[in-house]
Amino acid sequence: MAWNSGQQLFGDRYIIERKLGEGGVGITYLAKNQRDELRVIKTLLDKFFNDPKWIQHCNKLKQDFRDEALRLALCHHPHVVQIENVFDEGNFPCMAMEYIEGQDLGQRITENGALSEIEALIYIQQIGDALTLAHQKGLLHRDLKPSNIMMRAGKPEAVLIDFGIARQFISGAVLLHTESLTPGYAPPEQYVSDAERGEYIDVYALAATLYSLLTGQLPIPAPARLQNFTMRSPKDLNSSVSDRVNEAIMKGMALNYKFRPQSVQEWLDLLGAGIVAPTQPVTSSSNTSPSTTPPTQSVISSPNTPSSWECIHTIPGIGKIAFSPKEDILASASGTVVHLFSSTTGELIRSLGHSSGYGSVAISGDGQTLASITNNSSDKTIELWNVQTGRQIDTLIGHSDIISSVAISSDGQTLASGSWDKTIKLWNMQTGRVIRILSDSDRVDFVAFSSDGQMLASANVSRYDIKLWNVQTGRKIRTLTGHSQRVNSVAFSSDGQILASGSWDTTIKLWSVATGRKIRTLTGHSASIKSVAFSSDGQILASGGYDEIIKLWNVRTGRKIRTLTGHSDYVNSVAFSSDGQMLASSSADGTIKLWSVATGREIRTITGNCASPVKSIVISSDGQMLAHGLNSTVNLWDMGTGRKISTLITSNYVYSVAISSDARILASGCVDNIRLWEIATEREIRTLTGHSIPVNSIAISSDGQMLASSSDDEIIKLWNVQTGRKIRTLGGWFGGHSAQVNSVAFSSDGQMLASGSDDNTIKLWNVLTGKEIHTLTSHSDSVNSVAISSDGQILASGSNDNTIKLWNVKTGREIRTLTGHSQWISSIIFSSNGQILASGSGDGTIKLWSVATGEEIHSLNHFGAVSSVAFSSDGRWLAAGDYCGNIKIWRHR
Repeated sequence: MAWNSGQQLFGDRYIIERKLGEGGVGITYLAKNQRDELRVIKTLLDKFFNDPKWIQHCNKLKQDFRDEALRLALCHHPHVVQIENVFDEGNFPCMAMEYIEGQDLGQRITENGALSEIEALIYIQQIGDALTLAHQKGLLHRDLKPSNIMMRAGKPEAVLIDFGIARQFISGAVLLHTESLTPGYAPPEQYVSDAERGEYIDVYALAATLYSLLTGQLPIPAPARLQNFTMRSPKDLNSSVSDRVNEAIMKGMALNYKFRPQSVQEWLDLLGAGIVAPTQPVTSSSNTSPSTTPPTQSVISSPNTPSSWECIHTIPGIGKIAFSPKEDILASASGTVVHLFSSTTGELIRSLGHSSGYGSVAISGDGQTLASITNNSSDKTIELWNVQTGRQIDTLIGHSDIISSVAISSDGQTLASGSWDKTIKLWNMQTGRVIRILSDSDRVDFVAFSSDGQMLASANVSRYDIKLWNVQTGRKIRTLTGHSQRVNSVAFSSDGQILASGSWDTTIKLWSVATGRKIRTLTGHSASIKSVAFSSDGQILASGGYDEIIKLWNVRTGRKIRTLTGHSDYVNSVAFSSDGQMLASSSADGTIKLWSVATGREIRTITGNCASPVKSIVISSDGQMLAHGLNSTVNLWDMGTGRKISTLITSNYVYSVAISSDARILASGCVDNIRLWEIATEREIRTLTGHSIPVNSIAISSDGQMLASSSDDEIIKLWNVQTGRKIRTLGGWFGGHSAQVNSVAFSSDGQMLASGSDDNTIKLWNVLTGKEIHTLTSHSDSVNSVAISSDGQILASGSNDNTIKLWNVKTGREIRTLTGHSQWISSIIFSSNGQILASGSGDGTIKLWSVATGEEIHSLNHFGAVSSVAFSSDGRWLAAGDYCGNIKIWRHR
């Protein structure tokens, strides 16, 4: 059997273009579907149906083939090859997959040699995310290697392919698996058909893949290593490999799986700050990622906001929490800001802002001082703040790597900070000076003081133990071992006799501090533990984690008292009030809940956003509602009160949002589809499918009849809103942009569409004919956002080159360049009268510009890098979101 060019498959749904290649089992063809989109058709070799020695195995091979298709279909992820169809062509089972133009990483390093560390880490992060999803679906890939990772042409994007030997697994169970493997990338247990199975199998392969990418060499196969053949470290072969990455690879390739990180995420954590995820090709060091690069300019919320614009609402991002001892204030850290709430009313009191991210927050025993962490490329510091005034008191400088955790002794005299530089520093709170340094053998991720301040506990996510230190001498007292996975949280009881630890192994362990012996293990959570806390009398322990619940435990008996339910996503942090009567919990659902410990009843909920990027803010035409994407939801807020109206839940990540001019329809662009919602009923009307990868931008024409969408697939699609049918495709194989399209915007009459792309250009299209009118070229980096003035005369574009350009729509000529932002432009929008342009930037500011003169009118400060801006139709309201879930709403006075 050989399918020739022009042959039709699956009726006439696919037409063969040419053969791509074949392996030991399968053969692949390039084909086109009915939309003229290229696809790969995979089927079995005909020898399995004609050769007598294979015929008896034919049915099993066909079933295995269908199982591979099912496994791929389960793993719906931008970095996993996507399945379009599964069908039979005669006796041959077939699957139709997306066509990825480019080369695999094996070819890449064979032809060009080892990759740079920064480029290799980008791809490893992407594939690691894809593997994490596969593991959540109960699948092990079992054949991860450079040749099974495809590179999208012209993009720093890796795609995992070939799930042919993937198998279902139950972590820790002994399962019978076939011994299919690739030497060099397979761990020892994969050579045994009935060994225990876990994520650590793919961890080994992922670490081995990174080894190969950084050295250009195949790692020594595991059986040879078991016979005492020494595997040279990556750094021995490539001196430019950093110590952190070298160490992570060697740990990931430990021969004994018990000494490896037990999950892909745990191993990725070892790579730490080395991982970046730019949206630009990594070959240009000047490119800046809108999604990951922190601002360097101070953006502390200023009282000197221009008098014509007043910030009337802040929708806070919600992160880790801490109670003040007086119980009147609750602090929550969210990326670039610490929010202080009234625990009695739930109202936001003030926000303490800085230019870098926070990982932890602590409040002194007298409630007067708050400590927070900042980590950017140049500074690793601890900030001390006056809680009552919101003013910064001091900055503690001394760590050389990421600061992960801070704690304050109960007397308020000493602060402890744990860092990835393998030290714990003890600071005098009054003078800001280092008292002593405790040196560890690995990075420090968590620290906690005993109530008397004499002892300190520390934990590290790459190890499964807890260390106890004498604060006075700085010496390690003992190490507590017993958890089977990483420790996420530690806490001392008020009398200092018991230490509690919460772990990814879903258990909480109670330890005798005096002897170091385990007292008992508390089981009941169905997922990893994120946080533990003791009540002030030491009688009750609270725990929260990924199963979205909080449990209260009797410390003396180890029995569960009650379970608190109400969060709709994982619980990030728990904290008791000083009198033990109230418990606070923060969650990735964007809320803080206050609970009565005695009854388990919810007292109140403080609503905000989870600490994730705010995607595509839009304001309804009547100015009543604000909508934005956040993870897999669309949140709707009342503009007048700043309170959440509702949440629309989608099945996958939301990248873009648009509202029709009559405020009836809301559209959300997701990983590979667009969903249309009826706002009044919050009912999903229909789903538009056609894009194969994330939908970066959507726009609805002013008459509400047409929707435009753009994607990483370099094309723009026009849709009929009423029917959900595709009208036409702009670009793709017939010309258009040569890189992902980041933004689309309609002219007010709906006759023209503008698009901005990573190819540094803006294109103007005739909507009726689909023909390209102009290509505007002047930006030196990716175009992130485009907008057209209401009269259709001027087009604005914002770019990674830190500039905004204004263009004459009719002639395509540049009118002027607006400069003033110090980092990338993420979002731009015209006021309805076309006289003002608003721009949001990675420098943490929103600037308002006169369109007529190009002069800067106002500059409004946000908490951190701005991800999206929106005007209301009357020009009286302006909203902006950042990359940590925080939204500010301004009103023109």
